[in-house]
Amino acid sequence: MKVWLGNPWAVEAFIADDGQQQWRSAPGERVTEFYYPEDTPEDHPDVPWTPSNVAASIIGQLSYHMQPDQVPAWVESDNDLVRAILCDHFRLDPKTVRPKTWGDGSWTSKHSKKGN
Repeated sequence: MKVWLGNPWAVEAFIADDGQQQWRSAPGERVTEFYYPEDTPEDHPDVPWTPSNVAASIIGQLSYHMQPDQVPAWVESDNDLVRAILCDHFRLDPKTVRPKTWGDGSWTSKHSKKGN
C-alpha cells in the first residue's frame, strides 16, 4: 500500500553543535510518502498490514515528519479504505485532493499556520 500526504508543515532532523538531534522546520509544500507491503510476510504473521494498521502506523509516525498540532493538507493512497480512515482521522473532506499547484507555495500562502 502507498500513501502520500500533503505536508506544508514538514520538519527535518539535524545534529546540533552539541551533538544532539533536534528538529527544525523544512519550508515548502512537501509530500510525505509511506509504503507498506500488500501482504503479511510469512516470517511476521503477527503484523498484518491491514488498512487500519497502516493508518495507525502513519498517524503514529507523523510527529517525525510534521510540526505538532498540524494535519496534512490532503491524502492520497492506492487503497481507498486507508485514505478514508486517514481523512476521517484528520477531519479532511474526502473530496480534498492534491492541488495541481502543490509545490509552488500558493496553498501555504492561503493556509498559514496561524489560520488553521
